Amino acid sequence: MSTPRSILSALSIPIIAAPMAGGPTTAALVTAAAKAGGIGFLAAGYQSVDDLRSDIGAVRSAGTELFGVNLFITQYDDARSATTDVEIDGFARTLERIAMAAGLDGPAPASFTDNDYAGKIDYLCKNPVPLVSFTFGLPDAEIVRRLHDVGTEIAIMVTTVNDARDARERGADILIAQGSEAGGHQSTFSIADEPIGRTTVDLTQAIRAELDDVPIVATGGIHSAVDARAALEAGADAVQLGTALLNTPEAGTSAPHRYGVKQHFDSKGESTTQFTRGFSGRPARGVINRFVLATQNAPAAYPYNNQMTKPLRASALSLDLKHGSEYVALWCGSSASHSKQAPSGFMEGMALEQVFAAIDPFGDKS
Repeated sequence: MSTPRSILSALSIPIIAAPMAGGPTTAALVTAAAKAGGIGFLAAGYQSVDDLRSDIGAVRSAGTELFGVNLFITQYDDARSATTDVEIDGFARTLERIAMAAGLDGPAPASFTDNDYAGKIDYLCKNPVPLVSFTFGLPDAEIVRRLHDVGTEIAIMVTTVNDARDARERGADILIAQGSEAGGHQSTFSIADEPIGRTTVDLTQAIRAELDDVPIVATGGIHSAVDARAALEAGADAVQLGTALLNTPEAGTSAPHRYGVKQHFDSKGESTTQFTRGFSGRPARGVINRFVLATQNAPAAYPYNNQMTKPLRASALSLDLKHGSEYVALWCGSSASHSKQAPSGFMEGMALEQVFAAIDPFGDKS
């Protein structure tokens, strides 16, 4: 690549452990990623400052210095303009019906939270980490300046070429090109935006053709060395894995999530994932379960949906695995169960280092 040197140049293998908020990402997962020769992101999107401080301390206590922190950008004005009170009230009634039928706790009141975004920025400026990434939009120029001033590199996740251009102009040192195959939330810059359906390879190629002076990380549908090499050949400098790591022992993935995704991997039929706004209000790809089917008309109301559904999701964890998995977010990439090159057995608890070795684009030339 002709792109500038960045933190990515320090990696032994061009693989990144994606930040998976809500439980799957742990300090142990990030530490294992570094030991395997890559880098991992702590998922601070929903965390408090105290939780973030604790995770950073755990990573550094384990001897890991090369790691990143991911933050969610949540803007009140955008959240309120994306939907109406009538839509939110209607969704609350839908959640009440779901909870009553399933024996779950009812929804919480709709409320806005940015999860102390400013507090986490302040902490990271006083206690710098090598890399901070942003999901759901562009950080303010002043935040970019503050982080750069303390030596932190900045990555921004994008789903379109226009967003990539804007991110670069804002000061992104690294662009994370997220294809439509990716599990979990799509990093659309506006809550109301729908995913455009561009594949990881196609998006990476398009961004590289437009911007040849910035490192690119490709993410979405990377389940094998073949997938990783295709992304690198398309112009990426590294690849980011999420779904492939969900069942590693280092991950904090809940038992119902592990169970539901494993059922998906074991499926021999057509893909059983789709985008849903039901759990959070933003489009996110996961395995289709009863909750997804019952909330097909969920409003674009992030983070209100996320706040409202918390009690239902929490109470579902106490159910048996089969039933509990029907009411939690089973974030998962679209093509994993159909990837002929997927490392055999990674759904049976392969350690992160084994998964990295199996997907290393330079370690398997078959």
